[in-house]
Amino acid sequence: MRLPDGFEEFAADASPRLSDTARLLTRDAGQAEDLLRTALAQVCRAWPRVRHAPEQHAHRVLVRAYAARWRRWRSEPPAEVPSERADAHGARMAVVRAKVWTARRRRVAAVVVCLLLVGATAAAVTWRQAGEPAVASFMIPEVQDADEYFGGNRVVAEGSAEAPEPVVVRYLPRFSPPALLTECLVDGDRRTDFRVAVAINGVPSFEGLCGGLPGAGEDWRGLVVGREAEVAVTALPGAPAGGGEPRPVPAGTEVRVRLGEPVPVDEYPLPPRPERLSPVREQVERQGGRVLLWSDPADPDRVQQVTAVLPEDGVYGYFTNAPGRVLVDFGGVTRVSGSWDYANLVSAGDLPVAGEVTITARPEGHRGDWALVLMTT
Repeated sequence: MRLPDGFEEFAADASPRLSDTARLLTRDAGQAEDLLRTALAQVCRAWPRVRHAPEQHAHRVLVRAYAARWRRWRSEPPAEVPSERADAHGARMAVVRAKVWTARRRRVAAVVVCLLLVGATAAAVTWRQAGEPAVASFMIPEVQDADEYFGGNRVVAEGSAEAPEPVVVRYLPRFSPPALLTECLVDGDRRTDFRVAVAINGVPSFEGLCGGLPGAGEDWRGLVVGREAEVAVTALPGAPAGGGEPRPVPAGTEVRVRLGEPVPVDEYPLPPRPERLSPVREQVERQGGRVLLWSDPADPDRVQQVTAVLPEDGVYGYFTNAPGRVLVDFGGVTRVSGSWDYANLVSAGDLPVAGEVTITARPEGHRGDWALVLMTT
């Protein structure tokens, strides 16, 4: 099977920009590469229909694929634990492991063929053209200042263990839910293809990617402010994004866990401000979608408000190029977005409401530009 006429030239030209968007969405180089290949494969398959605007279609595929994966991670229910063995950690995790191992390969044959061809094309692409301004990727959050801070939070408890043993952290919550940062290291190399299962006070609660920050909708029930809690984190095999056999967690894999609680923006140790910030507007225009709110260039902390009609099962995106929080009120339901670096960031979340809604954005300590966008999915 030959690549469609014009596709190879498109892939070589657009891959650097698509790669930037994928990395900003996923915050992980490996997952970004997987999203990029998915987008190029779908453009390849739909080339006769989208060849007049292939890059716009590819950006939409990136958002759809990322949003679908994000929803899938959030929607997976915690495993049920047989009551007669609830006191054994292995039993608590058995059903969770079984659920991961039942992942099935889900690919359309035409997409597989295109992926094989796209793989060869993408490998030959020069990912950054000479002279093109670099767009910093926002990768997995790093803990700063002697491991005291990460992602707008101060570390309040931490621990580590070697797989298959769980990491057990006990602490006294002053805020709920906490922020959770996990790392899986094999021979010192960070791995992002594993999953972790989180149990609170012995009860399985949710799963997520090792190295990722859980979303705001994760189930932290059982965690009570002012009452000592036990948080156990176990590394699990991770199924490849496209399906196939899960990758086992090697014995001796170091699993690190940090729990954090939010601090005021002015108290967070921010990195030095660069001389030039990458424009948010260019990233938004490249991504597509309908802009709901822009920051005020003269005052990024100015409260912004708009009334809009939101779709059912919609996705919103938060774009920024600088540190700061933005509390977004969707008709009485609040979501918090933020960045803690001067790298471009794109984050996405499910719209909590639908219909005609007044949206109010209240920035806190913002150092640059931001935008709230209704994503085209």
